[in-house]
Amino acid sequence: MPMRNLITTFALMTALLAAEPSTATPPPGVAAALDEAKSHIGVDTQAAEAAIERALEIAPDDAEVQFYCGRIMGARAEEGFFSAMSYAGRSLDCLLRAVQLRPTHVPYRRALMAFYLGAPGIAGGDESLAWAEVETISKMDPRAGALAALSFYRETEDQTAYAALLSESRARYPELAELHLRHGLLLQESKDYAGAHAAFVQGSALLESAKDEGERAHALNALYQIGRNAVFSGAHTLDGIAAMQRFVEQPLPAERVPPKEWAWLRLAQLLHDSGQPEQARRHADLARTLVDRELHRELRKLGY
Repeated sequence: MPMRNLITTFALMTALLAAEPSTATPPPGVAAALDEAKSHIGVDTQAAEAAIERALEIAPDDAEVQFYCGRIMGARAEEGFFSAMSYAGRSLDCLLRAVQLRPTHVPYRRALMAFYLGAPGIAGGDESLAWAEVETISKMDPRAGALAALSFYRETEDQTAYAALLSESRARYPELAELHLRHGLLLQESKDYAGAHAAFVQGSALLESAKDEGERAHALNALYQIGRNAVFSGAHTLDGIAAMQRFVEQPLPAERVPPKEWAWLRLAQLLHDSGQPEQARRHADLARTLVDRELHRELRKLGY
C-alpha cells in the first residue's frame, strides 16, 4: 500500500525548516552519523536509513535523531509496497519518541501532525489525532498554532476554513512571509493573478528581515512566485524578470525552494515573451542542466 505524501507534505517541510537541534551535548559519533543521514535525504534513502540506524544505536534518546528517523522511515514507506507498513510504523514510533523527548518543541509536533494527515488509517493516519496536535501547538504558541491549523485545513481540503483562517492570520501576523505566500498561491489557483502578484511582493519583501531559515525559505518562495505568476498571467513581466534575477543570486537552502534551474527556465520564458530571444536562449541552456522531465517539457515548448 503506498503512503499518501507521508513525509513530504507542506506541513512537515515547514516543520523541518524550523527545526532546531537540541542544546544537549550529543554522545561521541552521533553528530557524524546524523549529518550523514541528513546528507542522503532525497538522494539515497537506503544510505540515509543505514546512517540513522547507526545514530539510533549511539543515541536512542536524542530527540533530533528520533525526528530524522521518523522522516527517513517515512520516505522509505513512500518508496515501498510490501515493506511500506513496517516503515510507516517505525516512522510513527520515532516521531512519537521525538515528541516525548521534547514535548514543547513545535517542529516535532508539526511532523507528527503531518504523519497523521499523510498516512492511511491502516498505517496510523488519523485526522482527529492530527487536530489534537494542532490544539496542543496552539496552546504553546498561538502563532505556530495558526500555521499548523492552516496546514491541517489544506491537507484535509477544507477550503472554507482555510481561506477564513488565512485571512485572519495575515491580518494578525503580517510579519510572516508564509502567510503572504499561501495567500498568493490561493489567489493564483483561482486565476486572480493581480491579487497573487501583490501577495507575493508582500511576502518577498520580508526576505531581508527573516529571522530563521524557515522564514527565509518562505520569502524566497514568494520571490520565485513573482516570476512564475508573471509567466502565467502575461503581466508584470519586468517585475518577474527582476524577481528571478534576484532569486538566482541568493544562496538557496537545500530544501523547500525550487532549484535555480527552474528560476532560469522562468527567466527564459519571461525574456522570450519580452522579445529578448538571445538572453532567453542563454538562460534556457542554464536550465537544461537539471534532469527534470517537466522542466525539459517546458523548454521544448519554448523551442530552445
